[in-house]
Amino acid sequence: MTEFGPVRSLSRYSASPPQRGQAAIERRTLSASPAENPAATMAISMTCSWNKTLASEAHRAQPRVGTPLASDDENALAAAFALVVDAGFDPVVVGNLDRAREFDVGAPVHTTGMSGPEVRRTLNIAR
Repeated sequence: MTEFGPVRSLSRYSASPPQRGQAAIERRTLSASPAENPAATMAISMTCSWNKTLASEAHRAQPRVGTPLASDDENALAAAFALVVDAGFDPVVVGNLDRAREFDVGAPVHTTGMSGPEVRRTLNIAR
């Protein structure tokens, strides 16, 4: 398993006070984002897969479940990428944090359990 400095799982649905959380939902961003905390670096990953899919599909044979990633920080993206690989999924780098909306709630790839190639095809991302 790869080790990284402080890695936190953040959810805009439960990790922030109600008012900040609601504002984040309206903006479709995490309340702990660099917009809220300029010193923050973050990558968004493993937010569009149902926990039971993650539990049952980790390390399955190819093609593995695609896990979209987004970050404005190269180091945060590298850490998230390595964690996704270690967890047994296919990391799909979507782009910067603004593009995380493409795999957020209501997006075509959200909670589908699509394979990495299917996620790339759906989001029009070249390998």
